[in-house]
Amino acid sequence: REMQYKEFFDNDLTGDYISTPEGKFLDCNQAFVNILGFSSKEEVLAFNPLDLYPNPEARVKIIKHLQKEKRFINYEEELIRKDGRKINVLVNSFGLFDEQGKLEQNIGYIFDITRRKQYEIDLIRAKEKAEESDRLKTAFLTNMSHEIRTPINAIVGFSTLIGEKNLSPGDHDEYI
Repeated sequence: REMQYKEFFDNDLTGDYISTPEGKFLDCNQAFVNILGFSSKEEVLAFNPLDLYPNPEARVKIIKHLQKEKRFINYEEELIRKDGRKINVLVNSFGLFDEQGKLEQNIGYIFDITRRKQYEIDLIRAKEKAEESDRLKTAFLTNMSHEIRTPINAIVGFSTLIGEKNLSPGDHDEYI
């Protein structure tokens, strides 16, 4: 059973980790190593997890939430890879507690959603651009409608006058 767990943990495609509430990594899998841009599991275990957060208060908030709610699901967080590049991750985690209810370990996984977040940003920009184009098109059509309607009204008015039966030949020629 332990070998099955170890094989699952090591081969999982999500970045699995186990850490202490104080911020020390106890274990992680290769996907976790890769997502955060490290070269080995040993390098991750020697790394201070607090350095992964652009805002150190974010981890404090996570630990407080874990202590209160026992878990969090689909929590989006921004992390800093070893190379300094920021990535967006989806975090799912739960706490292991002692008999007194004190958080002993944080067990969870991360999934890199950086591309998805970029697609969302691109989609929002495209939507805003399409809405602006629609507003411009509507304004153009409204203006063109007005510009076309004015001479057409004159043409229709004079055409009606030309069609009058008791119109003098001079007026008829002038209206034409």
